[in-house]
Amino acid sequence: MPDSAVLAPAPSIADVASLDQEGRGVARVGGKAVFVEGALPGERAIISTLKRKPTYEIARADAILRASPARVTPRCPHFGVCGGCTLQHFDAGA
Repeated sequence: MPDSAVLAPAPSIADVASLDQEGRGVARVGGKAVFVEGALPGERAIISTLKRKPTYEIARADAILRASPARVTPRCPHFGVCGGCTLQHFDAGA
């Protein structure tokens, strides 16, 4: 492996407490706010960091360890790919 190779940080586990205005789950990991794409309030997820800033991180949910009761199957077959509908996995009644 070349000396300049950068290794991705190991995935971590996050407990999601709420949603942000863009439909991402909000968690705290090590005291830092983490906005988690694909996670819902009440869920525990294995996450990978996509962007790291001094006061927050953007991450994605790689696996849901404990699903929210409000999680539903998205109606759109392109959910999670095109980015046009961020909350189809969240029950509208919730």
